[in-house]
Amino acid sequence: MPFTVNDVQDLTRVLTLHPEWLAEVRRLVLTAELLALPDLIRELVEAQTRSEARLDRLEAAVVELVEAQTRSEARLDRFEKRLDQIDGRLGNLVGRDLEHKYRDNVAAYFGTWLWPARAVDSSELRDDLEQRLDRTQTNDVLLLDLIVRGTARRLPDKPEIWLAIEVSAVIDRADVARVLKRAALLRQAGYRAVPVVAGDALTLGAEEELGSAPIIVLRDGQSQGWEAALASA
Repeated sequence: MPFTVNDVQDLTRVLTLHPEWLAEVRRLVLTAELLALPDLIRELVEAQTRSEARLDRLEAAVVELVEAQTRSEARLDRFEKRLDQIDGRLGNLVGRDLEHKYRDNVAAYFGTWLWPARAVDSSELRDDLEQRLDRTQTNDVLLLDLIVRGTARRLPDKPEIWLAIEVSAVIDRADVARVLKRAALLRQAGYRAVPVVAGDALTLGAEEELGSAPIIVLRDGQSQGWEAALASA
């Protein structure tokens, strides 16, 4: 027969007196899925705990990788700086060697166009330059790698030419801009100065900087720009 309110109250009292009957009542009242829910929740909690532990290990591994990568990048930066220093020193050595080559072989490199072509010791110019330029400008001119003077063979009746020369293993934009400036200062001081860049190679920036400027280029044993440069001097 169906339970009445009093019957339920009676059942409650009976279950209170006999708690061991609760499991049987649950089995009768609840579905199998609901009965299994506590075990399922416990399994989920355990799985979540394992996942969090794995995630912690993964995060630790990622941190170690990041730290290792940071150390590797720092080492690479130091290596690149060291390599740049070596490249710079090597470039300076090659540049100085080229300077000596052009200075020691002035007649071979410049004698075809100037005669007699001879290298000028910068100390010969200091007194005269200081009377015509300020100290900063004078020092700038005297920092030229090489100065060569001589009369243009095709213009023997004209005043002698002064070649303002910058030498670099790889001629870049800065070399071109610098020699143009220093040659202009020499002209300002009253010399028929012609800018010259000399080296083994030319960067794209240097070629762009050259443009249509009247400048002589000596590269890998070949020269160009003599006629235009001498005509504009």
